[in-house]
Amino acid sequence: HLGVPVPPLPKGYLRQDGEAVSFKICKTSSADEASFRLTTIRRTRLSKARRMSQSFTPAAFLRRHYRQQISAFCDTLDRLLTSAPLQKRLKESPRAHFYEQVR
Repeated sequence: HLGVPVPPLPKGYLRQDGEAVSFKICKTSSADEASFRLTTIRRTRLSKARRMSQSFTPAAFLRRHYRQQISAFCDTLDRLLTSAPLQKRLKESPRAHFYEQVR
């Protein structure tokens, strides 16, 4: 068994088993202290129709599509990390000292 066990679903909810995303965040050796590399691995189960349509789609278009999705995710992550509510929470948290060291 790898990872963290998934808790049972509340009554009336469904869980999709078609996608898994993993992230690895590494500080880079840059002189800039805030610099890091984000590696994303995404596994998706495609429907039969989607597999068929993608088999006819040129690889360059597929790469562009997935790069755009990752870029949008990074933009959203950037907005979240620099948001005022998160910054306030990091400063007021009981773990504020730890978060300051991670910065």
